[in-house]
Amino acid sequence: PPSSSSKVFNFNRMGREELRNMGIPEPYVKGYSYATYVVDQKYFLQHITRKLQGMGVKFEQRRIDNLSEPSLSHFDLLINCTGMGAYDLLNDKEMYPVRGQVLRVRAPWMKNVWFFGKTYIIPNLDNVVVGFTAQKGNWDTKVNIEDTKNILDNCAKVFPSIKEAAIENAWVGLRPGRAPLRLESELITNAQHKQVQVTHCYGHGGSGITLCLGCAQDVLENHVAPWLATFESSQGLRSRL
Repeated sequence: PPSSSSKVFNFNRMGREELRNMGIPEPYVKGYSYATYVVDQKYFLQHITRKLQGMGVKFEQRRIDNLSEPSLSHFDLLINCTGMGAYDLLNDKEMYPVRGQVLRVRAPWMKNVWFFGKTYIIPNLDNVVVGFTAQKGNWDTKVNIEDTKNILDNCAKVFPSIKEAAIENAWVGLRPGRAPLRLESELITNAQHKQVQVTHCYGHGGSGITLCLGCAQDVLENHVAPWLATFESSQGLRSRL
């Protein structure tokens, strides 16, 4: 069984007969089922954004070419979560893109998540995500018609009804690949010749949502909290993290 079998609910091994009863065709002769959570990333990120804004966090979108540039000199601590952008921002050549193309289709009859071969079907709140590609080293962000055809053909081998589903959109993203992901701190000298701690947290590949809470806790407890204690001591301040 997969290593995650002890971490999920209602893990069950399925044999040939059970798969046939579920309508799963040959050549699949065994599988696993379990209960777990599915996070609809669009709504999850909206929720997190609103929560942070309610705590007074301000969002500003702009281009950063260097962590030591003058526009960042008024910050005492930087947390770098630039994902694939670290390739250029930090000249981190251990980063590599993993091109992923997926489709969103209108298939309300699909109620369960399925993984088989190089294919997945994941129902979301508004539609169903089907995929996928995982092309290491491919920087192309344009939708490829051949990839779309392969995704639908692979899904249809097990669930022919997918070919009847209306395609709402197709899109491509570059997963920020790195082995291992980078979660560590370093000191840099900013434009005002002051040392600033930078905590890096990037390179999560296609597992960003899965790993985000654990990595955020690591950043907070093992990097931000020690820095804050030292900073408060040097400034004669007391605050609550």
